[in-house]
Amino acid sequence: MCGDITYIHTWPYLALPGAIFEYTEGWYKTRRLHSTLGYLSPASHETVMRQAA
Repeated sequence: MCGDITYIHTWPYLALPGAIFEYTEGWYKTRRLHSTLGYLSPASHETVMRQAA
């Protein structure tokens, strides 16, 4: 999941959870498309599901 960010920097132990959260919420969840979600990002899929409910 976050293998690509670990090669960019050497992370201090206390900074790593924040970096993982930033990566997940800032890029992975908002932009990465998933075939199982109809090629929507997870954030877009959540919005569609909320509107349908």
